[in-house]
Amino acid sequence: MVNLHISYLPWNRGADPNLWSFLEKTPSGVSIHQINEGIDTGPIYAQAQVHQDLATGTLASSYKKLSEEIEKLFFQNLPEILNQELQPMKQAPGGSFHKSQDKLKYSKLLHSGWDTPLRDIWGAAYNP
Repeated sequence: MVNLHISYLPWNRGADPNLWSFLEKTPSGVSIHQINEGIDTGPIYAQAQVHQDLATGTLASSYKKLSEEIEKLFFQNLPEILNQELQPMKQAPGGSFHKSQDKLKYSKLLHSGWDTPLRDIWGAAYNP
């Protein structure tokens, strides 16, 4: 089984990966990986970093961009995954993992919900 995850693994495993890439200034991107016993820890078939516009972007626009990119990456790699021609690679060490409740202490920053500007949350985990 494979999973489509809107983070650049090993960064932002688990819940709310899009949000955490801005709070913690980690790479924004998408990954297709094998499902294993961990949460978003399986070997990676394909991934891509995705540039986000911090000046004009919002959580909604960044999520839309990541969703479009993961769809493209999936269809580009699907034949090789199905034919077992694409061998997954072990994830790099390190990275991060978050649970849904981890974002609660940043809820005031999400003043406009999905329309919150990215510049308002960029690096906030370093200045809570």
